[in-house]
Amino acid sequence: MRMRVVGFEVTNNNSLCDEEDSPVIIKKHKRIRKVYDESSEENDEENGKNITTTPTKGRKNIRKMKNEDELSELTKDALQEEKSRKMRLEKRQQLYNQIFDPPTPIESCKKLVLDFDSETKKELVTVHPDLVKFLKPHQVAGVKFLWDSVFESLDFTKKKKKGSGAILAHCMGLGKTLQIITLVHTLFRYPEIGIKTVLIITPHSTIENWCKEFQKWLKDIPEEKNFLVFNLSESKTYESRNNLVQEWQRESGVLVTSYQSYRTIVKFKGIDKFPTLLETLVDPGPNLIICDEGHLLKNHNSAISKAVNRIKTLRRIVLTGTPLQNNLKEYHCMVDFIRPNLLGSLKDFTNRFINPITNGQYSDSTPLDVKLMKRRSHVLHRMLEGFVQRCDYTVLTPFFTS
Repeated sequence: MRMRVVGFEVTNNNSLCDEEDSPVIIKKHKRIRKVYDESSEENDEENGKNITTTPTKGRKNIRKMKNEDELSELTKDALQEEKSRKMRLEKRQQLYNQIFDPPTPIESCKKLVLDFDSETKKELVTVHPDLVKFLKPHQVAGVKFLWDSVFESLDFTKKKKKGSGAILAHCMGLGKTLQIITLVHTLFRYPEIGIKTVLIITPHSTIENWCKEFQKWLKDIPEEKNFLVFNLSESKTYESRNNLVQEWQRESGVLVTSYQSYRTIVKFKGIDKFPTLLETLVDPGPNLIICDEGHLLKNHNSAISKAVNRIKTLRRIVLTGTPLQNNLKEYHCMVDFIRPNLLGSLKDFTNRFINPITNGQYSDSTPLDVKLMKRRSHVLHRMLEGFVQRCDYTVLTPFFTS
């Protein structure tokens, strides 16, 4: 493949003290308890919790959970759509397994088919073999997962052009970048999918790496259609940024920028003078957006989250090497970005998941608290498994065993 990267230049232990021996710590601990007990009712309402009379931190008498009938219409619609999507994918996966006989977790993949005609069994969308040969089994599964979650099928993409999102939560070093490059290359191979502009937002320190990775994996792949990789961070003025974005829109390809640059551009008060920037980056936005190190979107109130959430594009992929397992509020923020309304408002999510899951983890939790915690954790896991794929280093074990 002939690759051209536009605007790219290569540069190169505190110990615990006993309470009887440390009166200062005891005094400080009591002060913390007092502040905790005097928390305002407004904060408890916001978090969906009842005020307790217990002076120590532990279980609470949480409010009764809402059922699905009490959720907003937007959330009900999102839940129903996800349920229907899962059913469609399950049926399609069964047919896929019968036709293509997918490889086992330790077998190398010789052909990766992403879409096919269910009647004629004709292959409609396949990954280029020169990329497939580099993919490990978990990466093959990852690419197919992204296709299923974001596009589902060629026919479905034509009917529903908005698409949806996914989170690829693979540990660092498992090849998330290669999986994205493989997917993007495949999207540009098939113009009928309708993908012309792909936006990658990443920390500034990794922009050059993304550009070099595209060159590394695609430079030797023969292809009739050429697509460009643009580096927006090299443009310092709004005029040059506008010109680069216009070329990106005209020529099609991948635009790589940093979170800081994107935030600065969309918050620019004079952005109305550059309608191309507003149209291509915000509304209606690119055809696909990819957020690297997506755990940076963990706070609804951060400037980065507010800027990125302005994008109207619904085909969204979040990459993270540090899944947010211990903070459900942060997880809600990240999931809400790729699947708006599915988890409901933060208040509803707190009532239905955060409170019962947290309340079952204290030393004084009752058996009923623990039972409810396990049940709600299972429900949440089932909700997320269709568009969140976790992967750790155990997937590499078969390659290091004799």
